[in-house]
Amino acid sequence: MSSEPRNDLAHADLSDADMLRAIKDTTFQVWGNYGTMEVSAVTGEIFKYNPDLDYDETKPEEGYADILCFDLSSFDGPIKDPKTWEHVDVLDLGFWTKTGEYVDRARDWEDDQ
Repeated sequence: MSSEPRNDLAHADLSDADMLRAIKDTTFQVWGNYGTMEVSAVTGEIFKYNPDLDYDETKPEEGYADILCFDLSSFDGPIKDPKTWEHVDVLDLGFWTKTGEYVDRARDWEDDQ
């Protein structure tokens, strides 16, 4: 497990259209109680956060707005290639917050499944 988020596409020499196509083709959704996130299967970065309708923007700690990037290497599911993931629960992945804190995946939740 690395200690820093990756950003391999940041230095790629691609046109805007190629970049958008690459992003669209390499994303998956992360679901949770507070909404869904469209996540890069290459870097773990969140491209779009769709909060639940009840989400209060004045209380970001109650949602996922504080998540900067997911740790793709922390997933312990049967399929290791993030490009093939369709539904991943937010508890299945570790992540970095915008303050730099690393939050490990919720291993106790896996025992309840």
